[in-house]
Amino acid sequence: MTKPRTILCLDLALANTGAAVISLEAAKDVLTYVETVHTEKNGKARTSDDEWRRTRELADALRRMVAEHDPAHVFVECPTGGSKSATAARSMAVARGAACAVLCGLGLPVTLVTAAQAKKAATGSSWASKEEVKRAVLSRFPDFNGWIRGKTGKVVAGLNEHAYDAVSVYMAATTTKQFKEIRNVAGK
Repeated sequence: MTKPRTILCLDLALANTGAAVISLEAAKDVLTYVETVHTEKNGKARTSDDEWRRTRELADALRRMVAEHDPAHVFVECPTGGSKSATAARSMAVARGAACAVLCGLGLPVTLVTAAQAKKAATGSSWASKEEVKRAVLSRFPDFNGWIRGKTGKVVAGLNEHAYDAVSVYMAATTTKQFKEIRNVAGK
C-alpha cells in the first residue's frame, strides 16, 4: 500500500487563516493537524509596512505548513465578495495574493470553494452559524484531539473557530472532482 496522501484546507484571511490537514487513508479520511495563523496589526507602523509584514508572516506560515505536511492538493475557502468594508476587502485581497504566490510558486494544485459551499457541506445550510459549523466538524472528527489549546490546556474558542472553518472547507472539498481524483489514488 502507498503512503497516505494529504490535503491542506485553508479558511483564508489576513488576520486569522484557519488550516486543517487531512490524511486520505484507505479506510477513512483522518484529521491530523489544525492551526490558525494569526497576524497582529501594529498600529504604530505605517499601514503599507505593517501590511507587508503581515503578508510575509502569512506566506511564511503557508510555506512551513506545506513543507511539514507535503499536501497533494490545497483547498481554499476564498470569498468572492460581500466584504463589510473596503478595508476588509483589501485584507482579503492581500491574503489571496499571498496564498496564490506561495501555493502556485510551489507548484501545488489549488481548488477554491466558497464560504457558502463549506457551510452547506458541513451543516446542510449555506447560512449556518459558526456554532453549527463547529458542531458539524466535531461530529465528523470526534476522536481528533489536536485542537488549539491555551496555556491552561483548554480548547481556545476564537482560534479554533478558524480551524473549524478550515475543516468545513474539507467537507466541501469532498464534493469536488479534484478531491475524488486524489481519493481514488490514495485508496489504491
